[in-house]
Amino acid sequence: MEPRIIEPRPGVRLLVSGRLRQDAPYEHYLDFLDPARAMRLDPAHTLAGGRGTTVLCRIHGHDLALRHCRRGGLWGRLMGDRYWRWGAGSRRAFAEFSLLLDLRGLGLPVPEPYLAREEASGPFLRQDLVVGRLVGARDLAHLLAERPLARGEWELLGRTLGRFFACGVVHTDLNLRNVLLRGDEAFLIDFDKCRRERSLGAAQVEAMLSRLRRSFLKERRLRPGLHLDLEGLELLIDGARAHQGGAGA
Repeated sequence: MEPRIIEPRPGVRLLVSGRLRQDAPYEHYLDFLDPARAMRLDPAHTLAGGRGTTVLCRIHGHDLALRHCRRGGLWGRLMGDRYWRWGAGSRRAFAEFSLLLDLRGLGLPVPEPYLAREEASGPFLRQDLVVGRLVGARDLAHLLAERPLARGEWELLGRTLGRFFACGVVHTDLNLRNVLLRGDEAFLIDFDKCRRERSLGAAQVEAMLSRLRRSFLKERRLRPGLHLDLEGLELLIDGARAHQGGAGA
């Protein structure tokens, strides 16, 4: 079933995946959207970091990650979780939902979008996004704090990034906390403000890889015990460059 936009009350718009009921009362969706309710429904929930706390939980049989959208930087200090209602690029939750759906249709390893909400108040929007949780996957910051990666894992990460580049994906915050591993699978997460273009130029790819490299080196400065193998990091980067020429590579 295709996603559906519903307006359960004035000023509120929901984009609902076919994985959820699309004819439910608004109270049902609040189980997924309200962090306090979600945490009560799943006492075993956990919290993840970021600009806004992400709640990792199991609700009505679905393993989910609930995120309230917040701005970063100076705008975040001024505006908090408010976005201009009519500004370009203001509909961040709906845009990320749609992009994730598009990327999954291409066979790329990203979370499944479940639910997005826009709540209008005067000239502002507040927004939320609910995606499927990648159960058992660990981000590279946590993994490297525990152990070094094997050569095959670095190569897998490079091939996976190359697939995204081949499909024209611009990830605006490519860092080691947004790259996950689970066995022989690698994933990218957090596609806020990201986009897909017809094709990427070499400069765009190098800018993303440079950002990723800086994130590794910054983490190593902050955590001297990090098991970062610079040779492995270069394997990742070289692999991403080598595989960007074909989505199926």
